[in-house]
Amino acid sequence: IGTLPGFPIVTSRIRLLQVIMIVITMTMTGWPLISVITMNGLVTRSIWKKPSSCMTIFIPDGPKSWGEESIGANRRTGLKESKNTCSNAPATVLCMKLFKLTKDAKYLEQAKKTYQWTRDNLCDPSDFVYWDNKNLQGKVDPAKYTYNSGQMIQAGVLLYQATGEKRYLKEAQQTAEGACRFFLKVQPIATGEMKFFPGTPWFNVILFRGLKALYLVDRNEAYIKTMIENADYAWNYTRDENGLFSNDWSGNRKEQFKSLLENACMIELFAEISELQ
Repeated sequence: IGTLPGFPIVTSRIRLLQVIMIVITMTMTGWPLISVITMNGLVTRSIWKKPSSCMTIFIPDGPKSWGEESIGANRRTGLKESKNTCSNAPATVLCMKLFKLTKDAKYLEQAKKTYQWTRDNLCDPSDFVYWDNKNLQGKVDPAKYTYNSGQMIQAGVLLYQATGEKRYLKEAQQTAEGACRFFLKVQPIATGEMKFFPGTPWFNVILFRGLKALYLVDRNEAYIKTMIENADYAWNYTRDENGLFSNDWSGNRKEQFKSLLENACMIELFAEISELQ
């Protein structure tokens, strides 16, 4: 298939994925790892001969990464200055996916601990929506983003499916309800009004991962329905002359330039929706 500096010739799809795994784990972020594991029909157990090495790199401080003694690395800066939901939540989801793939109990235990630390420290008890981070001085940044709650919803569903503990499902449902109440805002449209998620499309798509996972368990379509309606409206009414989306699905805010990130994420969103219809 080709070569990468420092790597041997890639001669098969499995070998290619193994190389991708090495490169990804060197970045110390769980987001692309989750995507690789999720690739249906491509990932096999042969890739995961040493899955522990992935988590050793991803959580460099071991238990202290999520615990009280050391608040781990900031995903954006790499500095050990805060512990972020956007690091802990995907770490939990990743551990659960690794547990499902390998049946290794250490991933389940790590997921439980990481999930619980995040819920105890970064979940707003007034609405069950997740704050952004907690710094080394114990101060919480109260900013709220759709993807943080989305990953914790998905994490709760995965833990419920693995353990049968209903509290995980209840907590996922609480956050789904809270997130929709907090993030959805009424916007004017040609035919009246409609509720829209905020102008952060790729964050919203990650929220949809959680909402979809929850729907597949409890069959409550209320939360996924609004996201699907948003996506359909954006497709039908707000794309530009080149067929590109802006970050405002309502179309009320016009932008000269369009983002690749905010368009690429729509491929995932429509693919996820297609599996439900």
